[in-house]
Amino acid sequence: LHSLIWTIDDIETTSNMFVSEKLTQKLMQELSDALVVASCSLPPWCNELVYKYPCLFSLETRIDYFRATAFGKSRAVVWLQNRRDMIIEQSRGATTVNALPNMAGGRRDDHYPEYRIGRIKHERIKVPRDEDSLFEYAGRVMKFHAPRKSILEIEYIGEEGTGLGPTLEFYALVAAEFQKKALAMWICDDNDEDQSRTLDLGEGVKPPGYYIRRAGGLFPAATPAKTEESKRVSDLFHILGIFLAKVLQDGRLVDLPLSKPFLKLLVAPEVSEYPEVRLNNLLTLDDLEIIAPMRGNVLKALAKFIAGKRAIESNRSLNLLKKKEKLQELKVEINGTFCRVEDLSLTFAVNPSSSVFSYAELELIEKGADTNVTVDNVDSYLDNCIDFFLVDGIRNQIEAMRRGFDLVFPLKSLRLFTAEEVQKLLSGEQYPEWTREDVMNYTEPKLGYTKDSPGFLRFVDVLVGMNASERKSFLQFTTGCSSLPPGY
Repeated sequence: LHSLIWTIDDIETTSNMFVSEKLTQKLMQELSDALVVASCSLPPWCNELVYKYPCLFSLETRIDYFRATAFGKSRAVVWLQNRRDMIIEQSRGATTVNALPNMAGGRRDDHYPEYRIGRIKHERIKVPRDEDSLFEYAGRVMKFHAPRKSILEIEYIGEEGTGLGPTLEFYALVAAEFQKKALAMWICDDNDEDQSRTLDLGEGVKPPGYYIRRAGGLFPAATPAKTEESKRVSDLFHILGIFLAKVLQDGRLVDLPLSKPFLKLLVAPEVSEYPEVRLNNLLTLDDLEIIAPMRGNVLKALAKFIAGKRAIESNRSLNLLKKKEKLQELKVEINGTFCRVEDLSLTFAVNPSSSVFSYAELELIEKGADTNVTVDNVDSYLDNCIDFFLVDGIRNQIEAMRRGFDLVFPLKSLRLFTAEEVQKLLSGEQYPEWTREDVMNYTEPKLGYTKDSPGFLRFVDVLVGMNASERKSFLQFTTGCSSLPPGY
């Protein structure tokens, strides 16, 4: 073990490195017991292992466990039936034998319909398509449908389309609405380079800066507590929580580029398991640098300066005079430039990064705007900044999001996934890939076309020649969703 610790950095690790085949088989055996799953009577060890040691099980196994246990009894029964359908289809493809063993125990396939309990109820709700009122109606729909276990289906007022197509389009449009810069929900800058081009997220081409598109993804903007603005933003995050939970519950996919730090909060026990969320020490300056590169870079430079300052102050070989000289010589390094802390002209107040935010300045301490940051109080300045941007400033938003999420199913159910895996469950494969062989194997020509038809082969050539952006657009046009589910 001692030698392993010293060589761990040299060992190549993979996501499936610690997967136990025996435990996986045992868990799937429990999930194959229809009575146990339908009555929510799985042995305690299942929860214990899956949630505390998720690395022991593959992503596919954990997704099965999630769908069998997170959404209640009715959804568990539907999952069992869908899983059985899949096994039947796989068996049909592998054998020509008519009688297939099944979960009920060796009965003939032609008796299969006798054992279906029923399909889950679909509830249709009509909403207007126009951009001005869609988001408001979507909020009402989410609040109304949050506690219901039926599948949400959407129809548009004045249109005849029903079923999966309009529903997927609704989720795509709402996801686009959540990314509007004017909502002031997320960290953004007025001069973001990623916002310098036009975008079409399903609502038509919008001008630069209309949507928030950041390399690090979306993360809640810190907001002063106990203000009208804080209440407004918290209400939006409440709806977002319901929306994300509905996406997972109904198996939809949305193009919503949430940042890794935000997803880390979603899967953290400190967020989902306590009456009040505990955000202290969950995120670091590295996370802040992902979501706000400029601010994170400056604060990391100050943290490095503070580490050097403390090393000098704790050095017993130096007398007070020498320590004072060393501290005066100590500089802050930002992007290769060295300067004194006082030269940064910082005060104990922060300004919003964009004009969309309602406040002009927030004081981190009393009379903070008049308090300069110096070598003596830089520690306090850094702590206050971290508290505002990563703890207190986002607490109301995260709590509101959790309350909304829990109305649909418990947020703590996501603890068996990593942040990256949750992003895949929500948004699928963001950069879909397929080969010519994939298209030929999984595409079935219709209306007189065959796999040898010149027109079909030209279609295959076009699909294979698409770049990542074109593939997303093609999927959006054909399916109503711009990504593929995990594993496809």
